[in-house]
Amino acid sequence: MRDGFSGDPKDVVLELCNFAVSHNEDFNEIVRQILAIDLSKRQVDMVPAITL
Repeated sequence: MRDGFSGDPKDVVLELCNFAVSHNEDFNEIVRQILAIDLSKRQVDMVPAITL
């Protein structure tokens, strides 16, 4: 993640979508990863399958 990442849910989704586009990932897999993230956390822990 870039420095200063806020952890805001909208930013999380945007970051994952940008990651998906830039890495040509399967969209369904990205949705699965998004759903695996607890968006209520202030500090967002990325699932291990996503490495930035």
